[in-house]
Amino acid sequence: MIKTIVIGSVGDAKIFAPAEPYAMISFVNSMQFGYRRAPRILRPPHFRGRIVVPADDVEYCTERTSALSERQAQRLARFVVRSAPHLSTLVIHCRQGVSRSPGAAIANARAYSLPWEQFVVEPLWPNPHVTDLLGTALGKEMHPG
Repeated sequence: MIKTIVIGSVGDAKIFAPAEPYAMISFVNSMQFGYRRAPRILRPPHFRGRIVVPADDVEYCTERTSALSERQAQRLARFVVRSAPHLSTLVIHCRQGVSRSPGAAIANARAYSLPWEQFVVEPLWPNPHVTDLLGTALGKEMHPG
């Protein structure tokens, strides 16, 4: 079961390799990276999986940006809930590690009653849209019906 949530930037994610089972959520900018194109990361023996989410650091969509959608939040929640029994750590990163990843960390921490640690940048500005949408999706995935 997940014991720790760690947040950071793309640079942190590229080198992070804990000694216990972990999975990773990678937020990438939708206009900068293609859906399947995300930073390369280490995949040591304890790596259990990764989900890449193309969602910009915004709270609503415009013609040039794409906010996290309900469908993406449901996909993220499903990934976390299915992975959680096999993990010790959930690593969440975005471009700079100050908005999308803290927003997702807060939603996961609330859902699993866990502390989360920031390990790179201060101050943090958690994206409230990510926190709310993912929090709702996690609730539905953990308690269907």
